[in-house]
Amino acid sequence: MAHESLERQAIRRNKDLQATCAAIVRRLGIAAVFGGMLFGKVGLDPAVVVIKRQDERGRLVSRVWKRWTLLGAAGMAAAGMARWTEKCAGPDVDRHTQRLSFAADILFGIASLTGALNVVCGVLLTRTARGDGVPLETGLRPGSAVNRRQSYLHRTILAGGWTQLAALTGVLALEAAVRQRQLPLNQSCPA
Repeated sequence: MAHESLERQAIRRNKDLQATCAAIVRRLGIAAVFGGMLFGKVGLDPAVVVIKRQDERGRLVSRVWKRWTLLGAAGMAAAGMARWTEKCAGPDVDRHTQRLSFAADILFGIASLTGALNVVCGVLLTRTARGDGVPLETGLRPGSAVNRRQSYLHRTILAGGWTQLAALTGVLALEAAVRQRQLPLNQSCPA
């Protein structure tokens, strides 16, 4: 009987370790995506106004977002796979925590879909201009020389990007709430 108990304890420790590792990978993946998007939307996109030619602004924005997209996609993929592992290995939780976790999963799905939409629209947008030089006022405003298709794709990318950022903010907030509910009452949340 004692042997059976030790075996169960070992299995439980292994599942806890898997869930912890998965949670770390998930958080790092989301942090990479969130941080990159926040920098791009708040830092890069408005700053290109200092470049004189609108097509050069578009070329710079396109090239930076293309490079970042690889990292962002890897972060989203890692976070999604880690969440799957975490759910399979994670501890049993109460109904309220399950609901919070489900809401976070829905928001993560929205972030994933809008991210994929932005990749497709970004590729289509850059193909409309020679050398990726879509004329832009800033990364947030199209230039006066954009055509109707470019304008539509640019607006779609902007809406998708802000939607993805908002959804990831919700994921982070809900996951923090889930983590807080899982802590014992006498334990504070680690920094």
